[in-house]
Amino acid sequence: MVTAIASARALINAGNVKAALEVLRKAAEQDRPPFETRRALAEIYRGLNSPDQAGRWGIVLDGWTTPIERDRLARMIAASGLSERWTRAFLAIPPDVPDPAELRDVLILVPLYRQKFGERATREFVRRESGGAERFREASLAGFVLSVAICFVGVLVTYFMVVFGGDGARYWGTVLGGLAMVVAGVALVARAVAYAIERRAIRALLVAAGGFALLSAGAFAQFVLAAM
Repeated sequence: MVTAIASARALINAGNVKAALEVLRKAAEQDRPPFETRRALAEIYRGLNSPDQAGRWGIVLDGWTTPIERDRLARMIAASGLSERWTRAFLAIPPDVPDPAELRDVLILVPLYRQKFGERATREFVRRESGGAERFREASLAGFVLSVAICFVGVLVTYFMVVFGGDGARYWGTVLGGLAMVVAGVALVARAVAYAIERRAIRALLVAAGGFALLSAGAFAQFVLAAM
């Protein structure tokens, strides 16, 4: 173990901190009381401002770890998903060495952080899902506005053709009306997708049915005109 510490110090003096950490980690996993190698490794991590790793390797040293290091160690264990049964193995504590006094403080925090992480993951999932629904709602609103605009244009075109004796009033009225129905149908389908993302199954089915009905009616009007 002394050899490992000496090798690590030589590597650090040469500017190769990463290699020094690797040397010490391998030796620290087999370290025994008084845990000189683990102390050397933990001190390097503390100097690197890595409190989670400093806590991981320094937890066996009674009174050595700081509250922030124990807190970050608790977060690390919580995020790893390890059960309390496997925590000692994760921390490389020898089987015949009793639990360090500070480890109890760490294990009290672990379930609290797991609950926080679970709530955060749930909020993130809801945010992503609601974000997708919001995009489809926006597309649906844009479709409805466009369909109303097309209807308005169709009424104007038909009116002026009838008033001023232009030909094709019926044709253009039907074309623009059918196009408006198609656009409105697409808008309804987009709204149905938003409801589906939000897990409102009945609304999604009803709105989707209305959307497909409008799409079919608009397409049928176009087909009839093409056949005339």
